Amino acid sequence: DRGTVDFDDQLWFPDRFGFRPWQHDLVIVDEAQDMNASQLALARGSVRPGGRLVAVGDDRQAIYGWRGADSDFLDRMVDELGAATLPLPRTYRCGLAIVEEAREIVPDYEAAAGNPPGLVRETKAVDLAVEVEPGDFVLSRVNAPLLPLCLEMLRRSIPATIQGRDIMGQLMGMVDRSGCEDTKCLMAWVGQYEHEEVIKLRKLDAEDDVIDTLRDRCECLRVLAAEHETCAELLEHLEE
Repeated sequence: DRGTVDFDDQLWFPDRFGFRPWQHDLVIVDEAQDMNASQLALARGSVRPGGRLVAVGDDRQAIYGWRGADSDFLDRMVDELGAATLPLPRTYRCGLAIVEEAREIVPDYEAAAGNPPGLVRETKAVDLAVEVEPGDFVLSRVNAPLLPLCLEMLRRSIPATIQGRDIMGQLMGMVDRSGCEDTKCLMAWVGQYEHEEVIKLRKLDAEDDVIDTLRDRCECLRVLAAEHETCAELLEHLEE
């Protein structure tokens, strides 16, 4: 596409056409493990002759390969520039037990002496829904497992939300889309909606977890709707 210039083009043009960026005696690259080739070229081109490039990163957190990040950047900089390596293995944030667990994967990780003891234990997802309470937070590598857990919390009238996901907004949108005034009508609509959407998703060869998420959302709306007679009352509940 030669008719538009996007953000990736703007990063790549200085290297492609030999443009000289603003240059500095000291250039610091943070989260260097997430940099892609064009970003790295731009950073290196920003160092004035005789200047210094400092790259700070953690190869154990290299998770942006899907958008072109060069996870070998740190090692390559050491080789290409003859760079000195200054490790930062000590954490002042994580508890001792947590660090000990992490050392199974990152042997040189260490905790500062004053860190709290911490706690590591295993639990099943089905038990998690019973154990969590307001004030807790759950971290997940992906969003998919969080949605059914969040919906289960809502079924139990426990306040819950997923950062970046407006679950209540989605449920309220379904109520509005139904055009129903009472929850009896809504229940019937949800059943038909779920049936039709599952058929559509299967025709698109959607993953099972996508279909499960749809079913979870519909079931959550059924449970919440059962507490009310009118959709106006349900919407007020969801808003709260």
